[in-house]
Amino acid sequence: MYVGQSVRAYVQEANLILLDSGYNSTKTFAIPAGINRITASANERYLLLTGTNQTVWINLDTNTATALVLANTANLAPGNAGVIYGLRGQVLVTIDPQTSVSSPLLSSISAFSLTDDGLYFLQKNDVDYSLITTSLAATTGAQQTLATHIPASAATAEILVTQNKNIILHSLTSRELYKVNTQLENIVTNVNAVVFDSRLSSLVYSANGELNWYDYNTNQSHLITRSGDMLTTSAIAPTVGYAFYTQNSKVVGLELDSRDRQNRYDLANVVDPQNLFWDEYTNTLVLRDKDSLKLLPVR
Repeated sequence: MYVGQSVRAYVQEANLILLDSGYNSTKTFAIPAGINRITASANERYLLLTGTNQTVWINLDTNTATALVLANTANLAPGNAGVIYGLRGQVLVTIDPQTSVSSPLLSSISAFSLTDDGLYFLQKNDVDYSLITTSLAATTGAQQTLATHIPASAATAEILVTQNKNIILHSLTSRELYKVNTQLENIVTNVNAVVFDSRLSSLVYSANGELNWYDYNTNQSHLITRSGDMLTTSAIAPTVGYAFYTQNSKVVGLELDSRDRQNRYDLANVVDPQNLFWDEYTNTLVLRDKDSLKLLPVR
């Protein structure tokens, strides 16, 4: 499922269903079975659907869907200009979804991330790796090195960039989270899973049997609950000051401010929760429970 500013969408069987801000169906695309992830470009003009041996490009300007075969290409991401970015080995390529023709962009790349106007990537040098950023409009032009001496153990990673350009590196090899300054600053080890929302600048992670949220402003982690096995269905709502997660067949709302006794509410019963999203534009908690969509307005 995807919940954004102007686009809301989910997959049901062999269909992609688009929704308006009231969560009423507005458009349905027939898609192959097996799609399990929806990624939107930063400008929300394009959607990239991926699954087991399946890739579908959705152009929301023209309301068209294109099935693609992209062999040996990983970490696919839709760009604002209507192209797909991906890694083929250690080469960052762009792919035209209309022709499937690819073009090499950068070499010696282990990870990358797209923002509204920028490209962030980890690039290998003779000894270790550097984190570099450049404008999407001029990837062959000026580049800015943000951090150096990044070890190989942290190079296979997710690069998590907020709208304020705060950067967290999630190492998939060493299972660690790092804050990026000119060097890496360790936040936590033994990370099991991470949920990141760039629009909300929110980061939730489970590690060492705990579920925590990370505050970029103070560079501190805050405990949500000591049971961290429900991360796939958790969300942070900074605007209302609550964390939401599923536990023991219930949706739980827990106050983020822990300076005094935290308020805790059981909001709904669930059967088989798949996803949980906070829609800050409508103050609605959106839950995908088995085959149904549940909306929980929060005031």
